[in-house]
Amino acid sequence: MPSLTAEQEEFLQKEAFDQGTKVAQIFSGIFFSGLAAWLSTTNGTRLSFVQKASLEKRLTVCCFLNIYVGMFSAFFNFFQLTDVDDAILPETGDFTLDLSRPIEWVMTCPLMQLTLVLMGGAKIPEYRRYVMPLFSVV
Repeated sequence: MPSLTAEQEEFLQKEAFDQGTKVAQIFSGIFFSGLAAWLSTTNGTRLSFVQKASLEKRLTVCCFLNIYVGMFSAFFNFFQLTDVDDAILPETGDFTLDLSRPIEWVMTCPLMQLTLVLMGGAKIPEYRRYVMPLFSVV
């Protein structure tokens, strides 16, 4: 096996470092998103209670949900600035797609739909808490 030149070794080390950085960023994003979702669900009030609560309580919960929507949007918009989420679609003339954009929609649209159901109060059927967010993803 021929030995590598110094330039080739440096290039390989840079590529390995770049790949390691991408893996670390993806893992961190997945881990902290999961942690935030778990902490929110375990420490929060049951949605059936919130939907039947007073207008002030429902408004407070909806404001917190909208804060999560804003944080997710900010994170994914900053993530779009990097090359980590870029996918090149060769069939369309090498169009570059930012994958974080559709992922942002999948993460935020169900929360906004849930906000609508919670603000509607007890007059909205309870099954809508699941159906409306689910349909916004599909």
